[in-house]
Order: sequence, then C-alpha cells, then structure tokens
Amino acid sequence: MNGVRLTHTSYASFRRRMQLSEARLFVFVEGWTERYFYDGICNSLLSPRGIKYQLCPAHEISGQGGGKQALLVFYEYLDASRSLIDEFKGKRTGAIFFLDKDIDDLLNRCKSSEHIVYTEYYEVENYVVAYGDLVESTAAAAALDRESVRRGLAPGSDSWRRDAAANWKEWIKLCIFTQTRKMNHLCNYKVCSRINPAPYAPIDRTLHANWLADLERHSSLTSIGFKRVLRRISRTVERIYDENNHDLVFKGKWYFEFLAESVRRIAGSRPYNSNGLEDRLLACLQQSLNFQDTWTGRFKDGLERVVTQLR
Repeated sequence: MNGVRLTHTSYASFRRRMQLSEARLFVFVEGWTERYFYDGICNSLLSPRGIKYQLCPAHEISGQGGGKQALLVFYEYLDASRSLIDEFKGKRTGAIFFLDKDIDDLLNRCKSSEHIVYTEYYEVENYVVAYGDLVESTAAAAALDRESVRRGLAPGSDSWRRDAAANWKEWIKLCIFTQTRKMNHLCNYKVCSRINPAPYAPIDRTLHANWLADLERHSSLTSIGFKRVLRRISRTVERIYDENNHDLVFKGKWYFEFLAESVRRIAGSRPYNSNGLEDRLLACLQQSLNFQDTWTGRFKDGLERVVTQLR
C-alpha cells in the first residue's frame, strides 16, 4: 500500500496480543476520533450477548501512522496469515475493519471482504450529522437556546444538510477530478472549498475559472480531453445530487464549517460559546445518536457476519 511500510515484526506482535486478549472480536477503525461512534454500535449489539470486543484505532497496531491505508495493510497481513479468524488454545478471535468509503466506490478501490465494512456515506461524520439531534446538540455546544437554533436551522436537518452540500457541489467536482487523475493538487478533499469565499457564500466565478485553468495545465490532458473528463464527473455528481444522495460524495467534516457559521448567525450580537465550537458540535452530536436505530444496520450486519464465525 502506498505510503505504508509493512512491519511484520510489529504486526506479528499485535496478532499475539489479540490471541492472548480476553476479547473475542477486534474492531479496527481509522482514527481515535471514531472510537465513540463505533463503540456505540458494537456495544448495542455485542454487550447484551456477552461478547467481549476491543476497539483498535489504526495507529495502535504498530505505533506508526494511522488511517485507512495502515488498516488495509494490516488486513492483508491477517488475511495472508489466515488470522482474520484465528484460533489459539481453544479460543477463536475475529477481526473486522470499519473504513470510511470516501469516494473509493467511484474510483473502484473498495476491497470486497466480509471482514471489511465501508461506510455508505463519505465518512463517519456524515452519519453523525444526519442522525444526531442537530438542534439539541447545537444549542448545547454553543450555549444557545433551543428555539433560536431551531429557527436558525429551519426547515430542518435534512434541508439544512442538502443546502450545505449543494453550495459546495462545484468544489466536489474539482476534488473528484484530482483524485480520478491521481493529481497532487490544491483542489482536494483535505481542504474547504477554495471557490466559495465562505461556507454559505456563492461561487466566486473568477476563482472557479482560475482553478479550472490550473487543473487543465497540470492534468496532462488536451483541452478536449480535460473537458470530456470533467463533463463525465459533473454528470456523475449531478446524478448523485438529483437522487438526494449528496452524502455519498460530500465530506462529512465540512458540515461543521457550515454549522459553525450558522451558530454565528443565530447568535448575532449575543454571546455564545465559540471556543473549540466545531469539536464540541461533533461531540454533542455523537452523544445524541441512537445506536439502536436502523441506520446502524450496515455496520451491525458486518459484525454479525464475523461473530457468526466465532461460534
């Protein structure tokens, strides 16, 4: 895997820890910030059955970097050593990997395995915003009254998310273009829109044109080829949005840029809790999730498939 060094010694050591642990199921996630989210899902399904599990962010495997690529390398190690389901001294342990989909589906990068579960949406944060209590969480995080927040986010969570995602749709097309072409370019999912001056601001057409021209210069495509690829991406994104599936390609962390701006507008001249607001919004929204709801089905189905093999 690009950017990840396979360290058999550290991986073998972690595998031995798995064998000696009291846990039956090891749940691997990309980063430590996802622990609460996936623990809620695992706890609601596994704890009532008395199945012990352990959450493992990627960086804990070898003490090196985390992220999706690190998990996929470790998955390949376990798969090659036939340890995705491992038996040691009469005890079976299993491994499952929860990964952010990002746009791996559009790039045909998704790995097929019953031990790997991708998010349906772009990433975990999409679920947090879609299924958390937006009004209650925002009011608590910002120290505002609920009614002001409710009016400010009217007509509701679904419409608010749809409007936010629509505002940066053209930026998403540029980000998908650079990933499709494997370009190292400033148009990418790691940064907020560079063609919208602010979260709710309309596209700056001059900036948009300048970025398009720069992309074309660095794309190694002819002008006709560049336009053809961009049109194909544009049609794909428009179709996804028309089907109200914007969360498939809109980066969930970006919602917090919009939500923080909404809080500033709602508060107006009134004081509010602005320090670390985006982190608090995420925490409050996660805490408001109901892990018994049907949206967890995708993840719980994956857990069931692995747990069945531990019997």
